[in-house]
Amino acid sequence: MKILFVNHFPLTGSGSGVYTCNLAKSLTAKGHECAIIFPDNRSEYEKYDGIELFPVFFKNKEVIEGVGQAEFNFPCFTTHPRSTFSYRDMTDGQWDVYEEMFRKKINEVLDEFKPDIVHAQHLWALAGISAECCRERGVPMVVTCHGTDLLGIKDERERGASAGTDLAIEAVEYSHRIISISNDNTVFFNDLLPEYKDKVVIIRNGADGNIFYKDDSIKREEVLGSLGLDADYVNVVSFV
Repeated sequence: MKILFVNHFPLTGSGSGVYTCNLAKSLTAKGHECAIIFPDNRSEYEKYDGIELFPVFFKNKEVIEGVGQAEFNFPCFTTHPRSTFSYRDMTDGQWDVYEEMFRKKINEVLDEFKPDIVHAQHLWALAGISAECCRERGVPMVVTCHGTDLLGIKDERERGASAGTDLAIEAVEYSHRIISISNDNTVFFNDLLPEYKDKVVIIRNGADGNIFYKDDSIKREEVLGSLGLDADYVNVVSFV
C-alpha cells in the first residue's frame, strides 16, 4: 500500500512529527511505501531511508532560495523549538499564503506519488486542504486527532474565528475515520463535534520496541540508588 502522511509540523520537535515519522518508518519496514508532506524552515532537514519527503519551506533564520519559501515561520498551536508563531496571530494574507502553498504541494504529491490513502495529522487546516484535494481524486483519507487541534477549534470558537475550524470540519466530513489517541481525547472531540462521534476510533500511540523494552539485567535498587531514590518506593514516575 502507498500511504501519504500530511503533518502540520516538522518531523522533529513535536509530538505529532515524531508520531508521523515513526509510523512511516514502521510501515515502510512492513513493506509499504510512505511519503510525508510537512513544513520546515531549514534546508538541511532530517532524511529517512525508504521514505519520500516533501517539505514546504517557511522562514526563520535561513533564506532558502528557489523553493518558494514563505516570508513567515510555520505556525503552531502553542510553540515549537523552531517556531513561536501561533495560528491565532496569522493575518488573512498569511492564511492565504499558507493554504496556497500546501494546496499546491498536496496536489503535486497526490499526482506524483499516487497514494492509496492519505493519513493527515491534526484536525486542522492541512487536513481540510488534504480532504479537498483527495475528494477531487477519490482518494480515501483518515485523520489522527492529537488534542492540540481540538484546543485550536475551542480557541477559535471562543474568539469568533473560523479559519482553521472550517477546514477541520471539511476534514471530519470527508474522512472515513477519525483516529483518537486516548479516551480523554475522544470525550473532548465528542463535546466539540458531537454530530461526528460515530466516526471516531481509538488507537493509542505506540512505542518503538527497539528503544523501549524491559531489560531483566537491570536491578531496581541499583537504578533508583543511582538517582538518590529509595528502592522501597511502590511507584516512581519519570518524565522525558
